[in-house]
Amino acid sequence: MAKPARRGKTWVVCPHGHGSNGDQLFLRADVREQWLMYWESLGLGVLTPNIRNNAWMCPEAVADLHELIAWTRKTYNVERFIMMSGSMGGTGALIYSAIHPEDLVATIALCPATDLTEYHAWLASQSGGDNGIKATRKEIMLAIEASYKGKPAERKETYDRHSACVNVKKLTMPLLLCHGDADPLIPVEESRRLVKLLGWHKEMQYLELPGGGHDTPLWIQEAKDWVKRFAV
Repeated sequence: MAKPARRGKTWVVCPHGHGSNGDQLFLRADVREQWLMYWESLGLGVLTPNIRNNAWMCPEAVADLHELIAWTRKTYNVERFIMMSGSMGGTGALIYSAIHPEDLVATIALCPATDLTEYHAWLASQSGGDNGIKATRKEIMLAIEASYKGKPAERKETYDRHSACVNVKKLTMPLLLCHGDADPLIPVEESRRLVKLLGWHKEMQYLELPGGGHDTPLWIQEAKDWVKRFAV
């Protein structure tokens, strides 16, 4: 879905989360009120496509989004794209940023997985939690395997190409990361791992929320401040 800018030539690209699709930003009331309405108040354009369902920004998803961003830039005369999302969307934001840094002026990734090989191993090792959490973790693991056409050991080059940690030097745009340290779906170690590798980055901010769960980072004021900073 695309919502043209009311003023200026800056758009936000918002990949959707696992189990959702491109209308999540419009149909999920809390996200709509906190994100979409704020972006609209800044006059920003919004691009929130369905990227192959639960694809976890696999190669085909990257190609689709790259083509769509190019089309949007040409059709709506867009000059700047900011990418912001959380969970699978935040994971995809980092993957895309590492593969096509030229497309973005800033990236905001909330509660992301930063290396799918490590994340897959963590998912496979988890046996705790209630039945709902366990079922979601297994569903995510199987979705990653399906999208990447195999497990990490079977598709190492593909997983490596889509790892923010492996390709950390390509994350040259201003970058905001945020993670709750009690996240039961994507462990905080995912963000910590990338932050350690980003010691050289002069425009990176990391916020870790004590006791924060999976959705806690979605409401931080700093994300709004970052979007406003790049909203031209």
